[in-house]
Amino acid sequence: MTDNEAIRIIQSLICGYDPSTGKDIGQNGVQIDQNIQVALSRAMVALRRKHHVKVSELDNDDLGLNNDLKVYRKNKADELGIPAYRIAPDISLAEMALVKPRSIEKLSKICGLGPVRIRDFGKDFISIINSHLKSKGTDPEG
Repeated sequence: MTDNEAIRIIQSLICGYDPSTGKDIGQNGVQIDQNIQVALSRAMVALRRKHHVKVSELDNDDLGLNNDLKVYRKNKADELGIPAYRIAPDISLAEMALVKPRSIEKLSKICGLGPVRIRDFGKDFISIINSHLKSKGTDPEG
């Protein structure tokens, strides 16, 4: 298993999704114990330090979503008259494309997205992710 595969699995579990299906594991009555979430978060931090998600490692579907997120970021930055990185750094867009968080709570687990970015742009990011999933025939609700 590559580091990137491990990151995808751990991040999916932290966000409450089954890594193999992308469905919300809470719908199956499965709850991840808080101690396990802490352990997964620590493992995620260690892996992130070793290996950040890179755009070159995204598959074609993830690349399409990453591009949609970049277009939004550029347009929003132009509208606000600020640099694009102030909306979200590249690594955050790549991780969103990889993990596809579908709620504000799950978006808050994305590296580089703090409370201000989530407050200001979170709903737009989730809308873009849900639209992408819908266009691919995937239920955005998980």
